[in-house]
Parts: sequence; C-alpha cells; structure tokens
Amino acid sequence: MSRGLTLMLLAVLIAAVGAAGPVDDAKRLVSLEVSDDEREALRQGLASAPLADIAPVLLPTLVEGPGVSPAPCESLLAGARSPRSKAFCAAHGLWTSQLARGDARAEVLVKLLSSAKDSRTVSFLLTDVCAESTWSPRAEAVVTKVRDADAEGATREQAAHCLLLRGDVSRLVSLALRVVKRAEPGSSGTWRRSQVYRSVFNIGDRVHLLPTAKREALVDSGFHLLAQDSADGATDAAYFTARHLGFVLKVPGEFAPDATP
Repeated sequence: MSRGLTLMLLAVLIAAVGAAGPVDDAKRLVSLEVSDDEREALRQGLASAPLADIAPVLLPTLVEGPGVSPAPCESLLAGARSPRSKAFCAAHGLWTSQLARGDARAEVLVKLLSSAKDSRTVSFLLTDVCAESTWSPRAEAVVTKVRDADAEGATREQAAHCLLLRGDVSRLVSLALRVVKRAEPGSSGTWRRSQVYRSVFNIGDRVHLLPTAKREALVDSGFHLLAQDSADGATDAAYFTARHLGFVLKVPGEFAPDATP
C-alpha cells in the first residue's frame, strides 16, 4: 500500500474513532484482534479523551506488560511484535501522552490508586502518583494507607519511599524506619533488609534536611544493618550500605568497609 493511501486510510479511521465512545474505543485499542492501522487511529483519537474514562480500561494491559523484553516499543522491533506487545505499546503511548498533558491528571491517578486491589496495579500507580508534579493532602493520605496496609512488602516499601520523596521527610522518617524493620531479614541470594533500607531512603539530599536526632536514628539503623551484613558475610550488601551511610554523614571520599576483617 502506498504511503499516501495509508495516510488517507488512517485519516478515515481517526475520523471514525469516537462514535462508539472513549471506553469502547479504549477496549478496541488493547484488543488483540485489531489491525495496526486501526490501533494507531484509536490511539490518536483517544489522545484527548478523559483519562478518568479510559484509564481503568488501559490499566490491566499496562500492568500485565508487553510479554517481551527489552524495549518492546522501539520502532526497530515493530515487525517482530506480538499482538500483546502491540496492544501494550499502544496503551503505554496513550498513557504517557495523557499524563504529559498535565491537566488534572494527579487526582485521577490518586483515585485509581485508592481503589486498586492487587499489588502489581498498586505498584504501577504508585510510580506515576509519586512522579506527578501535583502532590496533595489527598495523595499523601492514599499513599500513607498503602504504606500502612498489611500488603505485600515491596508495595509497602515503595509507598514509604514515595512519601519521603514528596512529604515532610522529618515527620515521616520514623515511620519509614518501621517499614524497614518489618522487612524480611534476608539471607544469601535474597533481598536483604539493608537493601530495603537503602531503597526506602534513596531520597538524595532530602536526608540532609533531617534534624540531628532524626538523622542519628537513621544512621544508627544503618550501622545495625551493616553489622548484620558483615556478620553474615554479605560483603556486597555491606559495601553499598556503608556508602549510603557515608552520603548521609557527608563523609568525604568513599566510606565503605575494607575487604579484610
């Protein structure tokens, strides 16, 4: 098919999009039975649709993922994409463009997060809620509920990290330390509690906003975990925990355990 005819067909398809409504069009977008041209027309036609209407339809496909890796949405891989990957790429492109619009996106994401049930959906939405430029008391309340829920540890830890990035770090640090203490101790070959500590408190210079007593509590906890890693022979974990402590304490140079006892 010539490029001119393809463009003409795409224009006709775009003009037809919307007749069934944004929810039905979004369902078609993520269907595995749609042609490439129709899917692209649907994506373009839904670019200005209300996110609140189409997000619940897009979410399952986005959370499920493309089924392949890496970079399934790169143009070079277009010919090798499966129907599932094509549906994911279209949904991902639409989701990204919707969030980039910046008009009332944050409240939609927070509402979706408040009603999300499974941990994968919660984690997916937490990433976007935390990255949004608008941070509201409502957003903090919903993320706090995730942090304090009796849910999967990784989701709880992600929420604690998000709150430290966006909220009052001095007020939230003690609660974040409790999340770290709830994490599994870990063992050789598994995710250790010290790794949870570094992940939750990977908040850059915000740690330097802490008052002295709060910073000392953070450092004391870090040294306790460092001692556990050293006793267990977890040298890699101990190395990175020590580096993190060096950053918190503003120690010049590399602050890390020696290779010898």
